[in-house]
Amino acid sequence: YSADKNALQGAPLGGREKTVFTAKEPIVYVRSLKDDLLIAQRSGIVGVLSGKTGKIVATAISTANGWAVLDASKRYDGSSSGGREIAWVIQKMDLDLEKFSRHFYEPGLLLHYVGQPPGGFASTGHQGPIPAPPTISEVKLLENVAGSGRTVVLATARNLKDDVVAIEVYHNGKRVSDTRIITNETARRDDLRFRSVGFEINPAPGPNTVAVMGVGQLGIDGPTRDLSFDRPGTPGGALHAVTVGIDRYGIETLKLGYARRDAEAMAQLLRGSKGYDRIAVAELHDGNATRDAVLGSLRAAAAAAAPGDALIVYLAGHGIAIRGSWYYLSPAVKEVEEDEIVNLSLSAEQIAATLRESRASRVVLMIDSCNSGAVVRDVKGLLQNRVYTQLGRSTGFAVLAAARQDQAALERGTLGHGVFTAATIAALSGAADRNGDGRVTARELAAYLARQIPTLATEHLNEVQIPVAYAPSEDFVVSSLR
Repeated sequence: YSADKNALQGAPLGGREKTVFTAKEPIVYVRSLKDDLLIAQRSGIVGVLSGKTGKIVATAISTANGWAVLDASKRYDGSSSGGREIAWVIQKMDLDLEKFSRHFYEPGLLLHYVGQPPGGFASTGHQGPIPAPPTISEVKLLENVAGSGRTVVLATARNLKDDVVAIEVYHNGKRVSDTRIITNETARRDDLRFRSVGFEINPAPGPNTVAVMGVGQLGIDGPTRDLSFDRPGTPGGALHAVTVGIDRYGIETLKLGYARRDAEAMAQLLRGSKGYDRIAVAELHDGNATRDAVLGSLRAAAAAAAPGDALIVYLAGHGIAIRGSWYYLSPAVKEVEEDEIVNLSLSAEQIAATLRESRASRVVLMIDSCNSGAVVRDVKGLLQNRVYTQLGRSTGFAVLAAARQDQAALERGTLGHGVFTAATIAALSGAADRNGDGRVTARELAAYLARQIPTLATEHLNEVQIPVAYAPSEDFVVSSLR
């Protein structure tokens, strides 16, 4: 593109279509962006051309189902579909963008190059060639190990020159906790590096799937290797749920009016769910919803869940992003100070660690957070979305979240609930059942919320709400309608 810099800079701009031929393919649209240029190619790829360097600094790619944006430092942003449909090719391996999410995922990436930059980058990116991740060379299912009745997945990964940092196992879409590792060995053979890890799993009744991948340098995930097996019994299981809603905080200006009502409505909906053998819902509200109380309820529900069961957690109230993590604000907090919030509130890491230990086959985390009053000055919305999305990708949970930006707008709304809760109730009541099979799956729920929440927020609140709706690659039923 640098060879055409002068031609591009001399082209008539202002949004009119203009064909400028390059050595690669014709550019069919050119638009001025202050010092930079926005160019669109016939392939549908849109690039941001720096007026200072004459180089493409960011590229937007659309697919049939999603989109992604990439920059020169390998950072990326995109929809869930785009992250799975667009890939880097490294040593003949097609690696979709989601495999780079630990180190390279940057929500709002395009804003750094077009519009108002949202502060510094959350990801440092990477210059130079991308190191190839490891591949899984062998996966075995070992049953009744040493007569103990335990079922173990034994996986071996290998890599050329670089070490295999870790191996991750996903059972029925949910990541198996590292605390279930029973063997972990490394070896070298010439330029090859090996790691073999054994994970204990708890098979669920009916069909079971196991997905295994190696993790390499820069946290890049390698190709996935799968296996399937069956267990006697009928899928169904129990539903274990924890719903939390906080309206009353230790800081007067942070009081809300809808969080408790939304949590109570969600609890009522879950108690009426069909398709489960048994339903147990724990509710916590206002002053009773301290960090220790919520964590205790999460641990109890997680421990009670068995293979084949579902575990659903719903949190409504204030959420805040601090120091690269996310915190569910405790009513015990008296001052909007980082140390007090961190010490007294429930973190995303605590939530993930607790739920990951559960034997439940299906886990759904719903977060309806409010960023109003004094908190809004401290919240970095894009960082918050990054934490939500990474939480889903790193655990295999379905993570559904939306942040209310203005409680006053919510009070003026006509839904009777927050946008997130109103949309979720409609979805689980049948609106998300697109194929009409009488069931709402995690993917159907995520897709419905991604479509409906922005529409409802605009129509009822006159504000923009972009949800995080992450569903794991292994789909599962959240709600049965009959």
